[in-house]
Formats: sequence, C-alpha cells, structure tokens
Amino acid sequence: MPAWLDSVCRWLNRTYAWQPQDVIPPSWAKHEGLTYEIAALAFARADAYAEAGSSVIWHEQYDRFLTRMNKTLGKAGDECRVGKHDDRPARFQLAAWPTAKCAGPR
Repeated sequence: MPAWLDSVCRWLNRTYAWQPQDVIPPSWAKHEGLTYEIAALAFARADAYAEAGSSVIWHEQYDRFLTRMNKTLGKAGDECRVGKHDDRPARFQLAAWPTAKCAGPR
C-alpha cells in the first residue's frame, strides 16, 4: 500500500500541483493524517468516472483535500516540501497531557 500511495502522490503532484502549496510533500507518510487522506482521495477517484458529473465532484474533493493538507502541515509545510521534515510540531503539547487513568472519554 505505501508504494501505491507514493505513486498516487507523485501522479497528483505531476498532474495538479501547479502552486507550491498544492505539492504533497515527499514526507507524506510521516504525517499520519495525510496517509488516510491520500488513501481516501485515491479510492474516491476510482469511483469518480462512474457517472456523468462525478469527476467534477472528485475535483472538489481534491480541493478540500488540499485545504486539509495545508492545515495539517501548517508552517512546516514549506520545509517538508523541500525534504526537510521535522516531527509534528504539536507533539510537545500532546506530551504535556497527564497519563490517562481511564480507557476513554466519560
């Protein structure tokens, strides 16, 4: 699956990424949420040409994907896109949470 998703990212970049903020970074797999987003987008494309007009809907989904990707990457996106990946910046905030004593929300 990772090799297939990588080929999907390369195709999307080659075909659609005309602006820097549209480029899926080479470190996409290190951004856990992006992996799921890219897979969902790829599977949605398989259905995109099933009915007339479906391809327009897929392109709207792609546009929303770009918005979510850029929100996920935040300020680190420019560095990631040129191959300078750092761990998720918000990790230090997540680490501040005390260890949970229960299995889930109450």
